[in-house]
Amino acid sequence: SANIICRDVLAPPGKLQIIIRSTKDGPAILHVKPGSVLNGQIFAGDLIVSVNDIDTRTFDAEGVMKLMAKSSNVERKITVLHAV
Repeated sequence: SANIICRDVLAPPGKLQIIIRSTKDGPAILHVKPGSVLNGQIFAGDLIVSVNDIDTRTFDAEGVMKLMAKSSNVERKITVLHAV
């Protein structure tokens, strides 16, 4: 069975070039575009559990995108669950 690790990823200001989708477990990373600043730090399938310590597990993908866009001019802390 997979081990789940919880990780904080610091996202710099600006566009992140990630695609988020809604899942039954909460918002998840669908795709990290080539050239994204988060390449190698965040991965497809990662669940986004919080953004800047705001619990996002009950959010849909659009809600998370709006939350991130609101603070796109500053660094954001994205907490993800990652299966290894």
